Amino acid sequence: MADLETKKDIITRVEISPQLYYNLSFSPGDTTTSDALTYPLPRQDELPKLPALPESWRYAPHLSSTDLDVYGRPLISRGWRVIPAGESSETGLTLAIASEYQFSRYKTAREFLNLLCDMSSEEKHHARITLDHKTVSVQLQTHTAHIASTDNADNRVVYKVSGLTARDIRWAIRCEQVRTNMVDMATVQISQEELIRTQRHSMKCLLWRYGGKTELITS
Repeated sequence: MADLETKKDIITRVEISPQLYYNLSFSPGDTTTSDALTYPLPRQDELPKLPALPESWRYAPHLSSTDLDVYGRPLISRGWRVIPAGESSETGLTLAIASEYQFSRYKTAREFLNLLCDMSSEEKHHARITLDHKTVSVQLQTHTAHIASTDNADNRVVYKVSGLTARDIRWAIRCEQVRTNMVDMATVQISQEELIRTQRHSMKCLLWRYGGKTELITS
């Protein structure tokens, strides 16, 4: 993960809108790597190890470019997708990850939902979880994600910009672990064309947002 920010490192914390943040500093990553991948992505049955929790959940750093292969690709290969979210959802400037789980029985879907709620309490990170008959949908991002400026080491400023952090990755991996122990899973019906389109779009979003700079340069 990117360098962790702890409370003692913070001199000033400023909240700005995602649009202003990107206008100031965003250096998009190269998305051509996503086109070089073979789709659909081979499903990675072995989940990556859980990333360490940020030292302070209130100052969780955004994902770094090195996290994309380690965590992003395995989760996308297992049905997770990247979607726009937050106050700038119409422009896609802030990202969330989402997945759906279908069951053969409503009772099992409800049990899965309850397990996810318990897990959320353990992680102290609560996703948006919905139950629609026999389908459980999850969506998450870190609303308190932060990026530190590097233009003035004597007066560091931390900007709050919602996005994806280790907290979201941990939650998604643990969600997959819970899923592997469930029975009565139903097959999600999706065409090959739709699967490829969704996976390619998700990888492009991650590379575009997290494949470039991770620092905030305001000078």
